[in-house]
Amino acid sequence: MVKIESYNIDKLLSIPFTWDKRGEILSQLPHRMQTQFALFCANQVKLLMKDERSLKALEVVEKFLDGEASIEECHAAYA
Repeated sequence: MVKIESYNIDKLLSIPFTWDKRGEILSQLPHRMQTQFALFCANQVKLLMKDERSLKALEVVEKFLDGEASIEECHAAYA
């Protein structure tokens, strides 16, 4: 499982601001950390996902963040 590098996810989720403020904070993070956070959030609702394409996309993004998939594979999973 991908870990969010050098940032405590619990700390981010506990920020006592609106989601707009959290979005502003997230936008200041490096792109990789934004992707890791998005993957973390998606995995929280993974059990509700019924579409195999969505599940495959999560799998490919996780592999990409681990260095086991190419950007082309990510684009293919998105299509």
